[in-house]
Amino acid sequence: MMEKVNATRIIEAFETRGKDYYKFESFPILSDNLKLKRSDTLVIGGESGYGKTNFALNLTNDILKHNRVLYFNFEMDNATIFHRLMAIDSYHTLNDTELTFEAAEKYLSNKKDFYLENKCDLETIIKKIEWCSNADDMLFVVIDHIGCVEAGFDEETKNVNTATKALRETALNNNIIVIMLSQINRTSQNEAKSILDLSQTCFKSSSNIENFCSQALLVGERKVKKRDSKGKTIVITKDSYKLTKNRTGVKGVVYDFNYDKEKARISEINDLVNEINEIYHLNEESEDDLW
Repeated sequence: MMEKVNATRIIEAFETRGKDYYKFESFPILSDNLKLKRSDTLVIGGESGYGKTNFALNLTNDILKHNRVLYFNFEMDNATIFHRLMAIDSYHTLNDTELTFEAAEKYLSNKKDFYLENKCDLETIIKKIEWCSNADDMLFVVIDHIGCVEAGFDEETKNVNTATKALRETALNNNIIVIMLSQINRTSQNEAKSILDLSQTCFKSSSNIENFCSQALLVGERKVKKRDSKGKTIVITKDSYKLTKNRTGVKGVVYDFNYDKEKARISEINDLVNEINEIYHLNEESEDDLW
């Protein structure tokens, strides 16, 4: 029997709104702006070699403290994935070439269940997700990257769009969070001055991927002009991410982050307010400017 919507139901929905947003322990700024929740689909875009996988692995390491992760790895060998995760968690640096059983065991003892799967077609991915899903236990699924998922088409665009739509439906049906990585169009990147000029419409091989996700985030670089002590203009490159689509939170905002190359670790920069304000006042004369 169907029930009509009443005032009590509306108020209850508003009172619980926001309480279920996921909080990344290591990324409070991203958490507050992204407002990720169950059934959401997040796309992380970026040019090849600009840190999409590393960004996703930093999120994965954080998630594993409290929740399970099913990671589909199409890009790297499994040893590299494990090596980076343990470096992020301070068990070694990327320069270390040896890994002990004791270190691996200790790393996993402090984490929830981690499933690492390699190349699968779309049907197999969905079956594995459904097998891992549990209504009472949150599951995160990471796809690295969506362009490598075989969906039964010869044309890459159809594969990407079909896979993205199907994974979006899977997230909704199983009440899970799906994080998909996607390469961006190199032409868009070359024409843009920096990450600030990019939008979610530049995702590679697909004009519809942004329609099937609830949030989209671009990882890249931005260049900042500054004056040194002698008044000379210098250019600084900063690692940044931009929220280009966000159904429940802010969008169009750019944040810089620190990247520790030895640890493959990303950390947020807390004093961003002034820098963000500068981004939106570029038409005014100021000491800082962007290319």
